[in-house]
Amino acid sequence: MLQFLVFVLLSLHASSVCHISLSAEPQPLLYPLKELPTAGASFSETFFVNYTGVNRSLTLQYFSGSWYNITSFGVNYLGFSEIKVPVTAYWAHFGKNELRVVSGSCESNTLELDIVQANGVGQDALLYFVVLSSVFLILALSKLLPSRAFVALMLVTYFALSPFTGQRYDMFFLISSGVHILEGVSPFGNSELYPFSLKWAYPPLYPLWSALSFAFYSFVTKASVPQPQSLVYPGYLTSTYSVWRAFVPHSLPLLAFLLKLPMLLSVFVTYFVLSKKVGQRLAATYWLANPLVILVGSIWGQLDPLSTAFALLSFVEYERGRAGRAHLYAALGASFKIWPALLIPFYLLDTLRKKSFSFKQVLPLFPVVALNLLVYAFYGSLLFSLFVLVYARGVPTYAGQFSVNGLTWQWILYLLNSPPIPLFLYVAPPSYVALCYYVYKRGFDLRVLIFLIVLLFLTYNYVNPQYFVWLIPFFILLNKRVWSVVYSVLPMVFVFLSYNLFYFVSPSLLYDYYAPSASILEELKLWVFYQVKPLFILVSAIVPTAFFILTEISLFKSKC
Repeated sequence: MLQFLVFVLLSLHASSVCHISLSAEPQPLLYPLKELPTAGASFSETFFVNYTGVNRSLTLQYFSGSWYNITSFGVNYLGFSEIKVPVTAYWAHFGKNELRVVSGSCESNTLELDIVQANGVGQDALLYFVVLSSVFLILALSKLLPSRAFVALMLVTYFALSPFTGQRYDMFFLISSGVHILEGVSPFGNSELYPFSLKWAYPPLYPLWSALSFAFYSFVTKASVPQPQSLVYPGYLTSTYSVWRAFVPHSLPLLAFLLKLPMLLSVFVTYFVLSKKVGQRLAATYWLANPLVILVGSIWGQLDPLSTAFALLSFVEYERGRAGRAHLYAALGASFKIWPALLIPFYLLDTLRKKSFSFKQVLPLFPVVALNLLVYAFYGSLLFSLFVLVYARGVPTYAGQFSVNGLTWQWILYLLNSPPIPLFLYVAPPSYVALCYYVYKRGFDLRVLIFLIVLLFLTYNYVNPQYFVWLIPFFILLNKRVWSVVYSVLPMVFVFLSYNLFYFVSPSLLYDYYAPSASILEELKLWVFYQVKPLFILVSAIVPTAFFILTEISLFKSKC
């Protein structure tokens, strides 16, 4: 009897100090199909669990006359977990669903999840109709309107889309890098105020723009600069791609516009350079009206249009015999994305081959390199920051696991559970050296530049959709219009199949992007794409790799 009383008292004490809170998104769940699946394609509901004083694991349960287990998960030191659970007929039904989380004798509040059948199919079909109709309308107008009128229209379009859209995960890093700068904290990973995984892993100049943007945004909106710790979403341990939840002010569209302004301007700089070379009509149709350029330059929020504009300026200046400016623009491009730096050895070797090299040509490199190094040195360890940059861009792992993304044949290795193979480190450097030798012997031109970029695509384990923007201006210059179309369609198909389109809507407008019924259908689309392996491999690996190889063969033959 005494032992029983002790057990009861201990249980009561444990329950008095432990606490679990449960919530979910979306709520209600507007399911787009008439029946919940028993298995196979399924949407995953997101559950948020706060806890203190619990055991090592927690269990999510559903009620059906009694409580039954759905899944268990471990606790972490932050006391918060974001977990995703497939919505299937195993535990869910249309109407009210009761759920809770338990850990030993400690239990959470009972959550009522309302699952409602809704017309998501019609909504999603309408969404795609609007998107595709807009694409074809813009392409048609690029041929029908006078060039100046079309450029003005596209200027309005790009600028109007940018504040209210963004790839949420990438936008978080555009924001946080500037906040860290303003708070005097290194954004490059050598700080104890945020996890290493939330570092800025690109060259250092963009965070300076981000800081200026946030300072102006703060001045206009009277918003204070957040502390670096406040930008650490506690669910990052269990859901890395939800880090955007840490900062979603109502005035986010203004900040998004400011952050994207360099990318927007770079799109139009590229257009004006191309229009001088190939004419306004071709530049408008194949660049400004290009849906991939609109996606990356206005909607996504990535640096690729910026580095591409500098690379294009660099190449054009080199063609004009202005090697000094070519080096300057290549160095500036590499200050945002590394790849334009690969043009610099080509310029040096080609001028040596022509016996036209002078030290004056490379002088513009020094202030740009010095500025980059100064930013790294000012915010902590120069060597550590450079190591992070090289490691993050060159080593094919994430958290020690082989990592692949985008449109690359290396998905096949990944799906075969291959150990980390640093193919890029083994193959790319000797291939680049061979290409440099070719330039020294035969000269540098547009075909060599394109060959280099496609070679990167063949060897790198990350070939993200936005990378294809690098190639489009150079295909246009080479008068390879079909190639510019192919290299635009490939990443667009991948994006449509691998992304929920609602994910690109600003969270200040649609915080829970799973809320629309059409978004649930988008998630079911993703499940099909990633789980039907023949489809996934065809779209992500086989088709793009085939075009990469065909491009390289065509370029090689044209140079022989």
